[in-house]
Amino acid sequence: MIIRFLKSPSITTVIVLLIMWRLLLIHVDAPWFGHHDANGVWLSAVSRNFRTYGVDEIGPIPVLNRAAIPPETALRYVRHPPLVPWAVTLSQWLFGEHEMNARLVSIFSTMIALAGFYVLCRRLYGKQHALLCLILFAFTPMMIYFGRMPDHEPLSLAFLMSFMAVCVNWSRKPTRGRWWLMLGLAVLAIWTGWASFFFVFFTGLFGFWKGRPARRSRMIMLMAVSGLSVLSVAAFYQIFLPDTFPLLIDAFIWRTSTVSEISETFTIGEFIGQTLIHMLPYATMAGLVLGLIGIVPTIRRARGFDQAVLLALAVSGLVYILIFRSASYVHDYYKIYLIPFLMIAAANLIWLMLRNASVKRFAQPALVGMFLVSGIFSVIYLNTRYTASFADATLAFAANIAAHTEPQDVVLSDLEQANPVIEFYARRYILWNVQPDDVAAQAAASEFPVVYVYCGSDANAVATLLRDEAATLTTAEDCGFIRFSSE
Repeated sequence: MIIRFLKSPSITTVIVLLIMWRLLLIHVDAPWFGHHDANGVWLSAVSRNFRTYGVDEIGPIPVLNRAAIPPETALRYVRHPPLVPWAVTLSQWLFGEHEMNARLVSIFSTMIALAGFYVLCRRLYGKQHALLCLILFAFTPMMIYFGRMPDHEPLSLAFLMSFMAVCVNWSRKPTRGRWWLMLGLAVLAIWTGWASFFFVFFTGLFGFWKGRPARRSRMIMLMAVSGLSVLSVAAFYQIFLPDTFPLLIDAFIWRTSTVSEISETFTIGEFIGQTLIHMLPYATMAGLVLGLIGIVPTIRRARGFDQAVLLALAVSGLVYILIFRSASYVHDYYKIYLIPFLMIAAANLIWLMLRNASVKRFAQPALVGMFLVSGIFSVIYLNTRYTASFADATLAFAANIAAHTEPQDVVLSDLEQANPVIEFYARRYILWNVQPDDVAAQAAASEFPVVYVYCGSDANAVATLLRDEAATLTTAEDCGFIRFSSE
């Protein structure tokens, strides 16, 4: 049954891509309350700042501020390459400030990544085999959910999968055009995400080992380009922000440590367990199990430069999460770079099982059952990623703050938990967990107008307590807005 499904690869490939396009559009216009939608917040804030102030005023480095500058001080961000922030800015400049227009950058990128991945697998194995690889790759929760998330991964995968496909074409028939296209895609990939460095570097390294001796100088050049591209990003930032190198070093030390945002320290065992916890739902149980079993036969059956490309795919994602283990321990989407090779390995194992007459009889129903169970679980799990029951109330609170304050105000709040989403949608600079006893002192020390937003049950009593210091008092939606003079 599975092989019959694959016998019309051209038509089926189009159908798969159309289905995937529709899946990527699920809640495409939703506000930033989904799982890891904090990435949408900071990228949209960067986009807003570029469009509000212009490159002439704030420079080309992404600026993270969610409120007006001032009262906030410009916070420039150099921890990641700049292509994705620039791309989101361009999208929202062309089509308007909206969550959908930020997500479309990633959605288009994911569709390109799928096409590049299919071409790569077709060059390695043929059309029917490539279609199976594409189906496994596309219909993972990792690609369906994080393929639409504004962040560095979708665009970098688009460049990387195209880079890998061109690499295989170049290895079969080297031309100057393909070589320069390889280098261009490599540079763009690294200017999109740091993870791309590992894919480009290891392609050169394994290509040097497994490729033809006459082409080893090109592989050395490819490795050099990977390193120079990283340095070029850092140098670009350094030109506009002299403190770039210390900031990058601090970020590197923290993200490569065993200290994370959710744990003081973690052991190797805990890291492996956390990685498996992330991979099991996002790669699907079937994809993970079959992919792990299929690693050895996938590598063994490949030859020459084809094997070099597969080794690069296999090693790069793993080395990336091992080096940046602190960030990977927290961020499940870092494992997206493991998915391409894992799904190729799973497809190879399935292909071998179905081509072996002695095991096909048992393998086919087992595979159908395994993917059916995985599919049901994936649908249930994905639904939890999109759900945010508190979104409406939070948006209403942000709108309430915006309606009762001015952009140049410093907003103080008694709420304990800092909420970047509220700051973004309210477009206000908010200081959190400020108790009534501390308000007057902070208001007196501020060079900007101060509004204290108090939402406790005793708002009227607090307003009376601060009456002598406050210029005005407004009550809205069970919160008191107490405005202090800036003099």
